[in-house]
Amino acid sequence: MSLDIQVTSTRRSISTASTRNGPALSRLLHQLTDDRLLLMAETAGAAVPLGTGRDLSAIRREGLGHRLHPGERVIPGGALPHLLHELVTGDPRDWLHAYGQMVIPPLMKLTAQGIALEAHLQNCLPTFIDGRPHRLALRDFAGLRLHPPRLAAAGHTINLWPGSVVATTDLDTFRAKIGYTLFQAHLGELVLHLPLDETDAWRIIRGIVDEHVTGDDHTAFTAPAVPHKALVRMRLAGDGDIYVPVRNPLHAPA
Repeated sequence: MSLDIQVTSTRRSISTASTRNGPALSRLLHQLTDDRLLLMAETAGAAVPLGTGRDLSAIRREGLGHRLHPGERVIPGGALPHLLHELVTGDPRDWLHAYGQMVIPPLMKLTAQGIALEAHLQNCLPTFIDGRPHRLALRDFAGLRLHPPRLAAAGHTINLWPGSVVATTDLDTFRAKIGYTLFQAHLGELVLHLPLDETDAWRIIRGIVDEHVTGDDHTAFTAPAVPHKALVRMRLAGDGDIYVPVRNPLHAPA
């Protein structure tokens, strides 16, 4: 159940659409993911149809405790930058490469199939064995974006709650969701906190992108400028995502 209070960039409430779409999105994701990802599936949801429909709503989410391997440690992504000194005991370049290989290939595979997850640190719970990146757990599917033509090309469809905002046929909007959350709000935070030169760190990430992303997606994610979420403008406007172009550290790193 959400608290319906302002926390970080948004008011934390749950729409009726999110309570209805969660189980369907979870089933779809289970069909498209492999054991590199741990999905915290949304198995049920409910909302009281009063007011905006967001005031008394809840989603049941699957936990992780019974699904971890022996010695596997799960860390909420938001805490990860503050624990890097404990996890990174060897060459930080090797550690970042292992982490990037854990997160980028499975999330880019989903993107190619029509699902752009909201993969910022708050929604990600990476797991580690002896400090080494092992798997990525994911939660909160309400903010993702679907691209129905890509889904259809991959052989999948989904019935969404009427008026849902998660589906878009605009590839720029679709890519902005995963690009901003994964590369800027997730990996970018780790780059800032690792004992590495930033250019060297982004070169490592770019190498993984080059290996696993192709075509127009590769062109978009390595362009000279990329969309960055303008949180203050969004707060003032009161509705919808607003992006501004910023320099892309993945563009031809020296």
